[in-house]
Amino acid sequence: MSALLPTSVDSLLGGGRAESARLELKARWDPASTGPQALATICAFANDHLNLNGGYLVLGVAEEDGRAVLPPRGLSDPELQAAAKWIRGACNRLDPVYQPVVSPERSGGKNILVVWAPASEARPHSAPGGRKRGRTYWIRLGAETVDAAANGLLPVLIRQTARVPWDDRRSLEAGIDDLREALVREFLRDVGSSLRKLTDPREIFRRMRITLRTNSITLRANNHDVPRNVGLLFFSDDPSRWFRGAVIELAPFPDGPPTRRSPGAPPAGPPKPSARRWSTPSITAATRPTRRSPSRSTSTTTA
Repeated sequence: MSALLPTSVDSLLGGGRAESARLELKARWDPASTGPQALATICAFANDHLNLNGGYLVLGVAEEDGRAVLPPRGLSDPELQAAAKWIRGACNRLDPVYQPVVSPERSGGKNILVVWAPASEARPHSAPGGRKRGRTYWIRLGAETVDAAANGLLPVLIRQTARVPWDDRRSLEAGIDDLREALVREFLRDVGSSLRKLTDPREIFRRMRITLRTNSITLRANNHDVPRNVGLLFFSDDPSRWFRGAVIELAPFPDGPPTRRSPGAPPAGPPKPSARRWSTPSITAATRPTRRSPSRSTSTTTA
């Protein structure tokens, strides 16, 4: 397995993982049909309309009822090479140009191609949509790649370019030494990422989330690394030192394709919670600052 992905293929596809806002599956490779679909999906992940940090396109894995079919069908060696070459070339036609991480992998003894497209700092991106359509700004809505303009969401997407999510901002107080390498390696071990095999911790920090060094846990500034808020939240000894009075909020999403009901049928109601919720008052971490007093801060997590 390559050292390009922040997670393992088993974690990405394990249990017949369902297609979602962050995962798209394609059973075969055909430059005439799959190619334009793949480019639109990469464009949508880069635009990151829902601020989910992009997503993954996996070629060589079929889907049935929205879920991955395992073991995968796989790609032949020529298909694998042709798909990787086509995608790298086609992404130069995105405006602005954007290059995802293209990683040949093995699953169930078969070749698959994983394309990791993190959120872009140069969004919004458009892709060629054919001679008549011109260019299209693609976004993800649920497990579908859709035209932002046709869905009335292009103005929203454009406004997002003026905002950098809080967790993506660089820290003005902390330094690179405030990130704990041991915590990072423990996380990579838990998710089965081969990034843990790299010896240079700074290179690991840069690769953990992006293709560009300005899009990783650390940001390049004046030829040196500075940590981003997300890095300090997850991988510093004491997040409350940097973010006093902040909390973490996680929301569960149903795993699987949406449930359909016939016209006139009553709503099924909210899904029953299947996760535990607990508090750890000794840890103060956050996705955004709050006005809560530091003495009352907790970290409430729903797994």
